[in-house]
Amino acid sequence: ERPEVILTTFGDAMRVPGYRKSLLQAKAEGADIRMVYSPLDALELARRHPDREVVFFGLGFETTTPSTALSIQQAAREGLTNFSVFCNHITVPEPIKALLDDPYMRLDGFIAPGHVSMVIGTHPYDFIARDYRKPIVVAGFEPLDLLQALLMVLRQMAEGRAEVENQYGRVVPEHGNPVSLAAIEDVYEPFLIQEGYLKRTPQGRVVTTAGHERIGVKPGLIPR
Repeated sequence: ERPEVILTTFGDAMRVPGYRKSLLQAKAEGADIRMVYSPLDALELARRHPDREVVFFGLGFETTTPSTALSIQQAAREGLTNFSVFCNHITVPEPIKALLDDPYMRLDGFIAPGHVSMVIGTHPYDFIARDYRKPIVVAGFEPLDLLQALLMVLRQMAEGRAEVENQYGRVVPEHGNPVSLAAIEDVYEPFLIQEGYLKRTPQGRVVTTAGHERIGVKPGLIPR
């Protein structure tokens, strides 16, 4: 609602109710809110309007996180000081763990999303099979993909196995997309370390006490 700001976001976020109103309602009342198909569109707006602050409302799982990170990197390379991101990205493993820890939720197995998995790979799901003994299969989105993935889950259950299997191997690499993962690590991780929520150790990245307190989770409950 500030006249010097152009707020941009994906179309599906426009109608989401907010504390006071939706973005669509704010736009109808005169706020300069624009739908974009990519954060790169927001970056282009920042180039065209150097006298205004262009904010990209970034949200979504790992499918959209890399494009936001790459846009931030590009803005830094160009020295665009009027581009910023209101970051609300989330990751898939944590909600899965929350479901598994819910005593009222009975789940026998999982079909993992192919679009997320093509970014992160298959190993972020290891804790599901290792710690919870639940089968999980990464699947594509075609009917035959889903049917085959369901069959693979049922076969694991029938055989008493709990493993991470990849039905969508034609698209999803075991270790994910290295370019996307590098961008995510370059952009988001330094901020979390700077804020004291994450630290590097010889065993990998570890969430600090401050990080646990920030998200309201007890230490030891966040999957590696």
